[in-house]
Amino acid sequence: MFDARTKFDDVRFLTAVPEFFAADIYEDTTFTLPENYRDNWPPMTGAVIISGSDEPQEVMSAKEQKRAYNRLRLFMNKNLQVEEEQFFHRQEMRCKKITDHWSHRPVYWLFEIFSDYGNSVGRPMAGLFALWVVGIMARLEWSAGNIWADAGSTTYSMGWSFANLFPFFGFRRLYFSGENLTTWQSFIGGAETVAGFILLFLLGLGLRNRFRLR
Repeated sequence: MFDARTKFDDVRFLTAVPEFFAADIYEDTTFTLPENYRDNWPPMTGAVIISGSDEPQEVMSAKEQKRAYNRLRLFMNKNLQVEEEQFFHRQEMRCKKITDHWSHRPVYWLFEIFSDYGNSVGRPMAGLFALWVVGIMARLEWSAGNIWADAGSTTYSMGWSFANLFPFFGFRRLYFSGENLTTWQSFIGGAETVAGFILLFLLGLGLRNRFRLR
C-alpha cells in the first residue's frame, strides 16, 4: 500500500515490468516516460546484461509484460494522467505485436510505423506528403529529363493529387471531372484516396492524443 507521493522517475526496469495487481497505488505516482522506452523499460523479448552479473538475464515474457502494462494503464486512466496512460498503451501494443497471431502482426507493425501507435503527428503528415508527390508524378505526362517542363501541367497535377487525397472537399468533382486518365493513373488516384483516409484518421488520432483530448 502506497499512502504518499511515490516517484519512480530514476528507476530502470531492466528485466521486468512492476506488477501492481494487489497494490493500492497512491494517486500522485510518477514514472519516467523516455522517448526511447528501452532506456528505462525492458525489451519485449530476449535477455539483457546487468552490471555485476556474469550471465545475461532473461526478460519477463511479452505476455506477462502486457498484463503489467495494462494494470499501469488502467491506474493512469483512473487518475486522468493522460500522457502516462498513452505511454503504457503503446507498451501494450508493442507486446501484442509479439503475442498476437502472426497474421495480425503486420497491422501492429504498420500502426507503429505510420503513427507510433497513435502518438505521432509527423509520421502521418509525412505519409500524406509522400502520397501527394506520388500522385503528382503519376498524373504528369513526362519524358526522361523533362519532368517539370510544363509548369501549367505540374500545377494541374498538384491540384489533382490534392483532390484525390481530400475527396471530402469536392475538388475532384468540381475541377477534375470528365478527364481522360490511363488505367495506371486511375489506380494511383484511387489508392491515394483510400490511403489518404487512413492517414488522415491517424493524423487526427495523433492530434487528439498529443493535445490530450478525451
